[in-house]
Amino acid sequence: MSKRKPFAVDELKLNDGSEEEQTRTRAIFEQLKKVAQNNGPMTEYEKNFFCLGVKISLLNDGQVSDYQCCDNYRFKDLYLTYASDITGAGIYKKIYNTQYLSVPNEEKWRDLDKLYELAKDWDKVINKTNHTEQLLQKCSKEARDTISVINDLPEFNLENDPFARGRFLYKYKKWSNLLHSRFIYLMAKEIIQGSTHGDFMFNLCGYDIEMDEYSIIHILSRHYAKIAKRYNTGKSYIQEDFKPRELHYQFREIITQINASGLLQPKNILKIPFLYKNIPYLIWIKEENKQVKGQKGNVKYLRLETFYPVEDQDSLNDLVINYDLIPIDDKLSLYILK
Repeated sequence: MSKRKPFAVDELKLNDGSEEEQTRTRAIFEQLKKVAQNNGPMTEYEKNFFCLGVKISLLNDGQVSDYQCCDNYRFKDLYLTYASDITGAGIYKKIYNTQYLSVPNEEKWRDLDKLYELAKDWDKVINKTNHTEQLLQKCSKEARDTISVINDLPEFNLENDPFARGRFLYKYKKWSNLLHSRFIYLMAKEIIQGSTHGDFMFNLCGYDIEMDEYSIIHILSRHYAKIAKRYNTGKSYIQEDFKPRELHYQFREIITQINASGLLQPKNILKIPFLYKNIPYLIWIKEENKQVKGQKGNVKYLRLETFYPVEDQDSLNDLVINYDLIPIDDKLSLYILK
């Protein structure tokens, strides 16, 4: 049997409310339902489409809990409901039929107990250091680094308090970050599966720059979702101008504009400060090594290392003192070394 070709992301969008569109997307749903019933492979975005279809279906399609492929969908739905506060002290709401209502107390604790168990399960996953999937390997390393930072916080130093990590305050911070790590992993997987390799390649000053698994995990983990961290990371956080699922497309647009402007010199491409919609940002690029199928040894390449808004005063002063700000268009300006 030939391998099934996944649907394209655009094929899974309902373009309008016409009967033709309803018929088209229902036909796709039926095909994916057969795959789901046989526990066949699906992309993360196909799972999202199918599981949402099950959830809102008025026909006899069952419940999302009936399908193994909906496990990630159920996790994301649960996580987003409680991500703001997994202690149980928050105000939580869900859609019941057509109403957006507070979650009953009994259901809330049942949900939170499930999330705590999922956090413990993910803890076992991220502590493996030999994942064959590069995305999971990078995500696990990032999560372990985050937990190490939490462990080093003064309030959780075992020399100060041998019982500190047995208390719920510690578990709450650790579980919150573990759940966020799993959410980031699934988001990154969805982004990669829904894109082509070329979507993560950029040309600047004659050099090819790549956004790989490390880039995606690093940026999503460290510079989004401040509320999930539960401790002062010292990092700056990206706001609504850069949507995480569209980040690589936005990079392509910005880097293409910078390249076309001719303002940037090749010797300066490792650090690219720019102003976008009146907010200063930094892109860092680094030369790294990787293994390429069919080639011996490591191959050098330029990787988009990280990206974030500039907020600390020393960096802001550096931009003012050592750079000239040159407009490219009404939204984008580039900082050029004096």
